[in-house]
Amino acid sequence: MRFVADLPSTDEFTPWCVCAPTRAGEDENVAVFRSDSVVIDRYRARPGGSLWALDRVRTHMLVFPRRFVQIEQAGREPVIASPDRVMFYNAGQEFRRRFVGEPDVNDAFHFPTAVLREALQRVDPALAEGDPIFPIASAPIPAEVYLLQRRVTAGAPAMTELEATEAALRVLDATLRATAGALRGDRPGPRRPRATDAHRDAVDAVIRAIAADPSASHSLDGLAGLAGVSVYHLCRIFRRRTG
Repeated sequence: MRFVADLPSTDEFTPWCVCAPTRAGEDENVAVFRSDSVVIDRYRARPGGSLWALDRVRTHMLVFPRRFVQIEQAGREPVIASPDRVMFYNAGQEFRRRFVGEPDVNDAFHFPTAVLREALQRVDPALAEGDPIFPIASAPIPAEVYLLQRRVTAGAPAMTELEATEAALRVLDATLRATAGALRGDRPGPRRPRATDAHRDAVDAVIRAIAADPSASHSLDGLAGLAGVSVYHLCRIFRRRTG
């Protein structure tokens, strides 16, 4: 078992930074900001690289993918991580990656338990009592949340500690508000497990095909055929599952 940031720690939340090569194409896990309330880091792992094998997280995290990669958290359904989703990790969460055409590139926001529970309390008191804190692996997010976290990640090194911490907490609040329904398990109607699983598999097949060759000209007919559904059906379920 290998830990992300597997450093000695006597606290529940100890800021850390794993500094790895930052040259183009190489792995890196570098903290761009750290305080007692939040760590923001930039992460890149290639298949076969030193960071690809890391398979357990030390802290609670919100992870914002910048590329497509399949993430399989222990005890949860596999998810295609993509820029239109946020990935949730609880401290100690085991997981593994599967290559679907691109390296794992993301921005991560790490928070201690007390900060997360206080933020959840403001969004929905019922969510603040959850155990684990994050009951799901991921949820769709609107473009404005993704853009907010990118601005904060890029700008944090030039901010004061107070400014960067406040900005990170805005990212946390915006993310939790955008995903509160998913965290509660809200559904628009009765769940149909077989149909839902089939939709997930069809959409994941399309995402893998696009990620494997992003520069290719993929036709809707071709993608629908690959997924085994009609063009009309693909358009409906793709939007529904990816947000």
